[in-house]
Amino acid sequence: MPKPDYRKEIIFSIILFGSFFISYIKLGPLSISGYEIADNAKSIFDFGNLLDAKVSDEAKIFIYKAYSLYLIPVLSGLTIILALLDVNPKFTAALSGLYVVVAFTYCLFTFDKFLNLAGIGTYIGTISAILLLIFSLASPVQKQNSNVIQGEKPISDEPKNTIQNEQINTKGKMSLQEWKIQNPTKSLNDYYKEFGS
Repeated sequence: MPKPDYRKEIIFSIILFGSFFISYIKLGPLSISGYEIADNAKSIFDFGNLLDAKVSDEAKIFIYKAYSLYLIPVLSGLTIILALLDVNPKFTAALSGLYVVVAFTYCLFTFDKFLNLAGIGTYIGTISAILLLIFSLASPVQKQNSNVIQGEKPISDEPKNTIQNEQINTKGKMSLQEWKIQNPTKSLNDYYKEFGS
């Protein structure tokens, strides 16, 4: 059975993983990566807890959403590891691709001028996530003969008895001597009945 090919999942997961560490948002000369967004959200949340400050529910939701960006390297990294171990990574690949596509769509419809603020990492990550989602969902299963899968010789349509097949193909062309060798118990009359005079 041929070894499964997970190269596409590995390639797009590596690109998605790498995009997390480059510019997700650009504010003039300032560029913020996905890692910095998630890490700073955690720092703000931890700092608020340290000061016993009351953080509004909206701010908490935003912090949790920003913190969830850690799912990108976790899921894409897990996809790479599973693929390298020859374990089917389709589920984690689809999940990581779906998360990024949903997050991008949410930001697109929630934040004004999101496309102007989005950095190169956002675009690279989203494109690789879409491709990862497509390739993980579109995995055709090739049907094979069960005997071939088990390592046996494929079933042939040829007759099992090749001697009988040869007799059919050579009927009328067989000499008396050849026929006598193949049919030692039959008489000369049987030969003439079969082939004529």
